[in-house]
Amino acid sequence: MLAKPSRLTTPRPSRTQFLLPFSLSSSAKGGYDNPSLIAMFVLGPLFLVAYTVYEWKWARFPSSPIRLIKNRTFATAVIIDFIYMVAGYLQLNYLSSCVALRSYGILLALFSSG
Repeated sequence: MLAKPSRLTTPRPSRTQFLLPFSLSSSAKGGYDNPSLIAMFVLGPLFLVAYTVYEWKWARFPSSPIRLIKNRTFATAVIIDFIYMVAGYLQLNYLSSCVALRSYGILLALFSSG
């Protein structure tokens, strides 16, 4: 029978601490000069490093085994997935402007030929 883990740790808080200031900067007083945003930018990566060291050195039940992280096939798959994710979000940002330009070109062609 397997023993139950005493606690579950995830890197989610550190990612949130790092990525949240990008969303909050537009509404924060002073923008990126706001001390709380600067603290989030500094503490987020520090928490991520602390999480990685904890998982590597002391966790009885790590969230991902070290053999998985050292596997080149897995690392390549993660990099490819990251590139696809970035490309997908870029498409969402620029697709509407591309459609608008094409629609404008079609309308311009229809009404100027008359």
